[in-house]
Amino acid sequence: MPLQANIQHETHTVEEMMDSILTKIQEKSSKSIRFDKCFPSFHRHAIVTTFLAMLQLVREHQNSFCSNMCLMKILF
Repeated sequence: MPLQANIQHETHTVEEMMDSILTKIQEKSSKSIRFDKCFPSFHRHAIVTTFLAMLQLVREHQNSFCSNMCLMKILF
């Protein structure tokens, strides 16, 4: 008999991810966070939702992306 597994992952809304990102930024003394540290997991839904949340924060002028040099880590 083959093994069966039920894999579940959390789903978040764009608004929840926006709040999560802003909280992470506010907790840091530098008031910025590395781009790759914004993602809660590496499930497709989490990546897409988090990226949409980042774009919405930029659109609403609540944050921006920056990088000091080419090919360096991106800060949000």
